[in-house]
Amino acid sequence: MKLRKVILHTLSIIGGLLHIALLITIISFPTITVFFTALIVYLALLLFIQKTTIRIQGDHYQWQAVVSLIVSVVASVLLLSITEMPQLKWFLYALYGLITASILDMPTRVYTGQMTQTEKPVRRIALMIWVWNMYALSTFFFAAILFFPNVSSWVWLIADALGYSATCYIVWHVYLPLAPKTYLFWLALIALVMLELLWMISLLPFGYTVSAFLATWLWYTIQLYVRFDMSPRGIIWRRQLWYLGVSITVFLYFTYSVIQWV
Repeated sequence: MKLRKVILHTLSIIGGLLHIALLITIISFPTITVFFTALIVYLALLLFIQKTTIRIQGDHYQWQAVVSLIVSVVASVLLLSITEMPQLKWFLYALYGLITASILDMPTRVYTGQMTQTEKPVRRIALMIWVWNMYALSTFFFAAILFFPNVSSWVWLIADALGYSATCYIVWHVYLPLAPKTYLFWLALIALVMLELLWMISLLPFGYTVSAFLATWLWYTIQLYVRFDMSPRGIIWRRQLWYLGVSITVFLYFTYSVIQWV
């Protein structure tokens, strides 16, 4: 058992290092040939490592785990493509190496809701990885509105809203493994609400990192209460009022502070 864990952790670390190597290669040699060659080789190695780790853990294949890895790759490449500070780039290299290693190391049953009590913190880690990746993608979409003025801003806003909605499905399914049709109404509503919020935020005088932060904060709060509402116990307002109150207060204060700074 100890040997299997050592092998699992080693493979996860190798996967994280490969992600770092991919990012450094793509950023250092920004050509189409290098990009696609490095990406194809990396994805092939990554999927092989993931399949091996699933066998070691004795788990079953879950498509959400593959999507999580692919989204992390896409989000990291897009975020680094608009990052200029060298120190920040190295931080993102290390961060995404850690994220990939964490995804490979966690059991795939985290995506089915079938976990022991001691494994539930892993579910929170998986959720935070999705939140960060959506922030990274949203940052790129807001930046694209500035960098690609010839493309309608609605293209990027709609893509961002659909990304938030799709992520809701994966996050909700982790906590509430229900039939997909159960989520359809709420997913459509989330997409429409987020599209409206993203459009409003895009009109404010914020940079793309701040805009993405505000959008992700609002999305996280909305999806959280929708998930609570779909659960058998519903929303227990006595437990949630303090969180809602603090979130609204901090959100308004943060927004006001940024507006004053701008």
